[in-house]
Amino acid sequence: MENNSYLLETLKEFGNISGGNAAASLALLMDTQVYLSVSKVDKMTQLDLKTNDLRVEEHMISILLPFDGDMEGMLLFLLNQTFAQTYLKKGDATGCVCAYQLQEQELKMLEETASIMASAFMEGIASYLKYAIRIQQPSITMDMKGSILNEVLTMAVQDQHQALRISRSFWVSSCETPNELIFLVKGNSVDKLCASLEVSR
Repeated sequence: MENNSYLLETLKEFGNISGGNAAASLALLMDTQVYLSVSKVDKMTQLDLKTNDLRVEEHMISILLPFDGDMEGMLLFLLNQTFAQTYLKKGDATGCVCAYQLQEQELKMLEETASIMASAFMEGIASYLKYAIRIQQPSITMDMKGSILNEVLTMAVQDQHQALRISRSFWVSSCETPNELIFLVKGNSVDKLCASLEVSR
């Protein structure tokens, strides 16, 4: 991938357009401006998930949405709790966010929001490539421990470092700590994508 600038730029453009679609859907839900970093494209390895590369922290809320069909992989949202509580309007009279554990219904709202953003993200890619892509049910946890981390690690191991990652940070003015939207594409889907674009890795 490192030597194929066309593929790299195409994947970045996918991330820019699709990430913009996801951010626009969130902006409508929150009625506020959503800011985005530029897309970053690289290979995914086990090491990434065991370091601070993804800024995996105890206060992160992780939402994983696998997808399959003409493209296979996962969409991973890493939300900081301050953003989540701001989104759920859990502040006191001074506007400060109170520290507390999110309730089941509130976690469900975050899952639904991630599903809306994921649909907006995938729509641009599916439309451009004329792919049929199905987004599966989300799973959520209050950190990256347990099943979500295991699923992503398993994907990294099975793909033998052929999986690719497109990542973007996003935030709102009332909560400038960045959240992460990470698009993980399985190696076989990367090969199919290369064939569709008529480029080599």
